[in-house]
Amino acid sequence: PGNDPWLFDLFSECSSGTELLEFSEGLAGENRLDEAIGLLEQATARNGEDVTLLHALAVLLDKAGRHREAVVHFRMVLELAPAQL
Repeated sequence: PGNDPWLFDLFSECSSGTELLEFSEGLAGENRLDEAIGLLEQATARNGEDVTLLHALAVLLDKAGRHREAVVHFRMVLELAPAQL
């Protein structure tokens, strides 16, 4: 994603979508985990039942060493979509 503030602002308003996930993954790939987590946290605050967002957030939280928070989100995923197991 680079350092384009316009893109970051755009995606910070999103509540779901493949592009948001890809942008967050790109940030994480650039070792900008906190920014990626922040974007996904904002999106899940607006759309708390999007299993894909919750799962992506849990994965990034785990990658960042925030295991307790990751477990909470993984549990939410399983509650909403037990087949995800």
